[in-house]
Amino acid sequence: MKNFLSRHKRILIDLITIISVFLFVFISYFIFKPLYSRSVIGFGSIDGIIPRIYIYLCVLAIAITGLILRIKGKLNLEILLFLIFLLGVVMQLNYMLITPYNYRQHDVFSYNNAGHQGYAWTIYTTGKLPTQVDSQGHLDYQFYHPPFNAFMQAMFMHICKPFMSLYSAISGSNYYDTTNMDSLFQTSEILSTFYMNVSIYFGIKIAYKLKVDNKFKVYGALFIALFPALIILAGQENNDPLCIMNCFIVIYFTIKWWEDKSYFNAIMIGIFTGLAMFAKLSGALIALPAIIAYIYSIIQSIIKKEKFHHYFIQGAIIALLVLPIGLWFHIYAKIKFNQPFGF
Repeated sequence: MKNFLSRHKRILIDLITIISVFLFVFISYFIFKPLYSRSVIGFGSIDGIIPRIYIYLCVLAIAITGLILRIKGKLNLEILLFLIFLLGVVMQLNYMLITPYNYRQHDVFSYNNAGHQGYAWTIYTTGKLPTQVDSQGHLDYQFYHPPFNAFMQAMFMHICKPFMSLYSAISGSNYYDTTNMDSLFQTSEILSTFYMNVSIYFGIKIAYKLKVDNKFKVYGALFIALFPALIILAGQENNDPLCIMNCFIVIYFTIKWWEDKSYFNAIMIGIFTGLAMFAKLSGALIALPAIIAYIYSIIQSIIKKEKFHHYFIQGAIIALLVLPIGLWFHIYAKIKFNQPFGF
């Protein structure tokens, strides 16, 4: 009973943290993204000075909080890791706020509107999956990907539309145009940043679980929170951020399962492995650590002559979750467009 309550307390803390971060990113976007403009500073100029000042103040607040806690002797490992997480969130938010949404995108836009933007826009405007094909009869350009990311972006555009209208009514600004594809799709940057925030959250939780000295846990947390690729992905509008987020969660629950081989942890592995594949088929690779841990546990149970039938039950549960979530679209694309598996 104590473990049950402890687990639910941790889950509640995780949910509160994740929801709070989402609201922070959402509100920051609607307030500061429209304020991106070139401002004259002395003899030169700089883009996005107001968002930059906002980020500087956030970093300063984190640093001052850490310093005060250190002086009072209350800066333990858990609080330090959480402050590092907040620093990572702010760095990713900074990149999103000061980088135009169409910068450094390689597969989001296309001349025939068949990139990730076109994918989301098709679902947003029609409520259906795209059917546009290439010269071979396969789904065109980025439409071959599973639609999880496009579903999320299309749904989010509907959610953001009234907030865009509200901002325009209050500010008198025409920055947001609810009839324009580019203006609506730009809000998906919120999702990408949020996905990367969640990624580093679970990445730091993974670092905390490592059986190493505390200073190496801190180094690991800093590496994850400030890793340049994860910061750039916060402004990436393709399906990579969503897939990576689910992969981090799978790794975390794989470690949890290694510590406590409960059905709950197995179910989480199954759900988020399926979702990683639903975002991008290559997300299936993240199942390898779980498979290795699973096989090793069975072998150890056989060597120790322990019961291991429950492993097969958990394996069946994981498979029943992963296969339909992760592969249904590829079966659909094979049947309707004769698209090869793994295309």
